[in-house]
Amino acid sequence: MYEIKYVLYGILILITIIIILLSMKTDTNAIYMKSKITNNVIVKPPKNIGSNPHIVNLSKLSYENGTPIFPRMGFLLGIVRHNGYLPNEGIDPDLACLEDDVNKLLTSDLGDYKITGTYDFDKIWDHEFYNGKHPLTNNDLKIYNLKIRHVSGWSDTCMIYYKLDKDNYYYPWHTLKSYNSKKEWEMNTTKYAKYNGGFKIITNDGIKPLSTLYDNPEYLGKVGVVYKKEYFKDFCLEKYYDKELYIPVGSCDILKDQYGENVFTTIISKSKKGKEETLDEYYKH
Repeated sequence: MYEIKYVLYGILILITIIIILLSMKTDTNAIYMKSKITNNVIVKPPKNIGSNPHIVNLSKLSYENGTPIFPRMGFLLGIVRHNGYLPNEGIDPDLACLEDDVNKLLTSDLGDYKITGTYDFDKIWDHEFYNGKHPLTNNDLKIYNLKIRHVSGWSDTCMIYYKLDKDNYYYPWHTLKSYNSKKEWEMNTTKYAKYNGGFKIITNDGIKPLSTLYDNPEYLGKVGVVYKKEYFKDFCLEKYYDKELYIPVGSCDILKDQYGENVFTTIISKSKKGKEETLDEYYKH
């Protein structure tokens, strides 16, 4: 009788331990949704454009391949904040991958999609911001982006988030001196920086404000935005019109690092010289 009693007690304790362990298990999608709620993301109906089937296919194929190709910059902001493209900008499906996944992407079979690498640094970029070298080691980056082509003729470019150090990735600042360098400089130094976001100078002595770029000749070419590796430890699905795309679980933090802490309550229009409006104000137009 006593032996049975102790066996039952043992089983009860084991069940309790299992329940506790299961409750402690982190669900990546739950983390992301909690982050959205915490940041008061306001989701409004996106432009009635519809999803791009190639982007949807690539998201699924690359994720299942263990090498996610995911939205970046304004496209990621549109997905998280509006579930589609940004309502104040054109259709611009910016894509990125992690440097760790580049070699596998180049050798993987993704069906009707072929991926090739760009190994020559494109001189069109503003070299005061981006010189094609790693900001800490000053070594050439060797591969600068990936070209994605479908048998139908559709194509797109996938940019690379490079390894900065053991804890961080970084994305170099690509601007065209004769086209958007001045405008982007003003947006980053006067708008995003005000809320602790925007591109910054990456040095061995730490991260410096972009506004100090011309204070030291050694800063030139070392501009980028830094993202913690933990932001990309897993991926979860987010709505993209009537479809879904895989995005990093740390997307909310990625966007705050990129655009500032007010990114989910304020919309800044590049076409209106950086005019700032709350999302509610914007949607009253």
